[in-house]
Amino acid sequence: MLSLLDRAPASARDELYARIGDPRTPDGRQLLRDRSPYFRATQIRTPFLLALGARDPRTPRAESDQLALAIRPRGALTYLSFPEEGRELVRQQNRLSYLAVLEHFLGDCLGGRVEPVGASFEGAAIHVFDGAVNVPGLSAFARRVAPPVVQEAPAEVGPGDGAGGALDVFVPGESPGETQN
Repeated sequence: MLSLLDRAPASARDELYARIGDPRTPDGRQLLRDRSPYFRATQIRTPFLLALGARDPRTPRAESDQLALAIRPRGALTYLSFPEEGRELVRQQNRLSYLAVLEHFLGDCLGGRVEPVGASFEGAAIHVFDGAVNVPGLSAFARRVAPPVVQEAPAEVGPGDGAGGALDVFVPGESPGETQN
């Protein structure tokens, strides 16, 4: 959340600080840290769907990779990236493929019937880093996750908060200096 505020346009920051939390104060930084999904990853025990447009300027892929690395050992993760998309899925085939994955994800989580995937993935530009086996036909888009850049960070520093750059990777609950395998 800190990095989202750092990347927000200057004209919108004061409003975001009032709505979300002010990282310029110690209480505000703690509030943002307490609300951050990354720092709550150790509490996630249920299936988790993480999908992003790779060209989204507000949420860099490196931050999504960090969250995926923190969640992966703790539960079922489905992680998708749409390389040609930004903040919203504009291409119809990408939107259709995402909705097919979402339907199967929710069907698995909540129980219930799902429609066959059919031609939902035809023409879609999608990379699947985790959970490809959960949806019929999705394994054709499976990719290996590139190893993350790992930098040591002090315990009070969070991902992308400006102190160590957006690529600091450490898992909540680990001591600073421990790195991921």
